[in-house]
Amino acid sequence: MFRRTILLLTLQYSLFILGICTLFSFGVYRYVDRSFGGDYINSISSGRSGVTQGDETDPQLTGAQEATDAGLDILHHGLLLFNGGLVVLVPLLSFIMARRALKPIQENYESQQHFVDNASHELRTPLAIIQGELELALKRPRSVKGYQETLLTSLEKVGGLSTLTHSLLLLARKNKLKIERSFTSFSGLSLLQEAIKLAQGHQQKKHILVLLHASHSINLRGNAQLLTQAFANIIENSLKFTEKGKVTVIAREVNNTVLIVIQDTGTGMSKKEASKAFERFYRAETSRTTAGHGLGLALAKQIIEEHGGKISLISLPYEGTTVTVVLPLDPLSS
Repeated sequence: MFRRTILLLTLQYSLFILGICTLFSFGVYRYVDRSFGGDYINSISSGRSGVTQGDETDPQLTGAQEATDAGLDILHHGLLLFNGGLVVLVPLLSFIMARRALKPIQENYESQQHFVDNASHELRTPLAIIQGELELALKRPRSVKGYQETLLTSLEKVGGLSTLTHSLLLLARKNKLKIERSFTSFSGLSLLQEAIKLAQGHQQKKHILVLLHASHSINLRGNAQLLTQAFANIIENSLKFTEKGKVTVIAREVNNTVLIVIQDTGTGMSKKEASKAFERFYRAETSRTTAGHGLGLALAKQIIEEHGGKISLISLPYEGTTVTVVLPLDPLSS
């Protein structure tokens, strides 16, 4: 589809530019011809008609006529060569311009297609499991325990679908102005405490210690619900891949910004995997057997950036992962 569009744009650009250049060349030639060509020589000749006698020709006018004709021939050939070169050069430049013009659209389209394909896959799998469990339950009578197991499995998958749907809706959010209208001032410490509580509730890893080091004086401005979701996703991700050890959350003020570091002692990732950690639906090899959809960090990144912040990740295999978030300090607190 994009190949055909690029070729069509190339043709349109080429015809437009060549048309403009042809008209410009014709206009230049006509202007020079009228200003210094036959019309100009005739006006001079008529003005000096009293100077010449009979059939005698003015040698100055003859020389001027010859020089003008020679100059017009050079200009004519030059314009022909110029336009001939443009016939070769313009389509090439038009092709490059068309590709550059469509590149952002193509990348966005491919990203959207990739997102839709992955989302449909993530939605299809739990739905198929729920359908299969319910169909088996209806095929023959079961004990109360059997029905309970079927309902619990279905309920678990429905919960996963609910989380996935919520994440997809947040990722699809585009109206940044609308989000900014919901901004309020709040305590950074309280927000991180709520995020830790939310993440621990999802993971249920009571043996993993989560340490929080943050000052009561740190204040943030933004959508508290969205930021809580973002940090809960990051902390939950750390808990998910930490079997032994701890997760440390540190928050402090640095040059009118709030620096928040979430560090774990988990399995970590390779450099290549870490570079893709914020991509939607991406899951590292070590996480394929772990429950999840690969949307947590992608959602966190989008929320952080919508609040004017930055997020980065450093990870080493079997040494843990460190996520660093920088957010603007609440200007009303200074």
